[in-house]
Amino acid sequence: MIVSKKAYYLDLGKTGTSYVEDVIDRASASEFFSPKGERHRGFARRPSDRALRNMLIITSIRNPYSWYASHFTYGRKTNGRVWRTLVQQGFSDPQPDQIEPFLTAILADRLELPKRNHNNPEQAAWRNFPENLGMMTLQYVLLLDPKFLLRRRRSVADIKAWYRDNWFAPERKNLIMFGQKNLTQETVELVRENSEYFDLKPNYLEILSKIENEQADAELHKVQGIKSYKSYFSDTARFLVEHYERLLFEQFDFTFEEI
Repeated sequence: MIVSKKAYYLDLGKTGTSYVEDVIDRASASEFFSPKGERHRGFARRPSDRALRNMLIITSIRNPYSWYASHFTYGRKTNGRVWRTLVQQGFSDPQPDQIEPFLTAILADRLELPKRNHNNPEQAAWRNFPENLGMMTLQYVLLLDPKFLLRRRRSVADIKAWYRDNWFAPERKNLIMFGQKNLTQETVELVRENSEYFDLKPNYLEILSKIENEQADAELHKVQGIKSYKSYFSDTARFLVEHYERLLFEQFDFTFEEI
C-alpha cells in the first residue's frame, strides 16, 4: 500500500507491487507511506471515504493463471503465508510439479483462510464472499471496500454489481486498474498521464524514459530456460482458475497462452 495526499495504491500481492512502488518512488517528489507489515492490506491505514473521493486510486492486476502460479511456486520455495496456512489446514502437496491440488485446496476447498479468528477482517470477509468465486476477485473488493464484505453475506450478483459500479465503471475516473499486459509500460503511462497526483520531480520524464530503457535491456538479457507456468496446469487446473475468477476473465482478455 502506498498513501500520499493525492494517490492511494492498493498493492495486491503477486501483481508486481514492489516494481510499481519503485517506479512511483523514483519519479515522485512526494513522500509515500508504505509501513512495514502493512503491505497488501488495504484496510490498514485506509484513508477516509471522503478523502478517497479526491484521490487517485490505483491497483495493479495480473493474469489470474500467473497470479495463482506465482503463489504456488513462491509458496513451495519460501513457505509463504498462503502456503503455510494451507499446510496448517492439512494440505499436502502430492504432485510437486502440478498446481491442481493447490488450486483445489485454495478455491474449491477454501482452506486458505481458516475461519477461527472472527476478529480478523479478511477472514470475516471471506466468510461473506460467494463460495464459487476466487481469492483474487475477493482481494480487490477487500482492498478497496472492506466494509462491503463485512456487512453481510454476498451473492455472485452482488459482487458482479460491485465491480461494475467500482473498478469497471467508466465514470469512475479516479479508479484505475493497470498492468494487464505490460507492467512497465502501463506503470510509466499511468504516472505520465496522471502527473498531477504524484507531485513529480522536475526531471520525471527523463526518469521514466530511463526506466523504460532499463526494462528493454532486461528483456534482451532475460535468462532462458526458466520453467514456464504453463507446464504446471492440467485441464482441470485451468478450469478452476477460469471458473472461480470468471468476473476478471469477463472484463479482461486474459489468455492461457500469454503466461
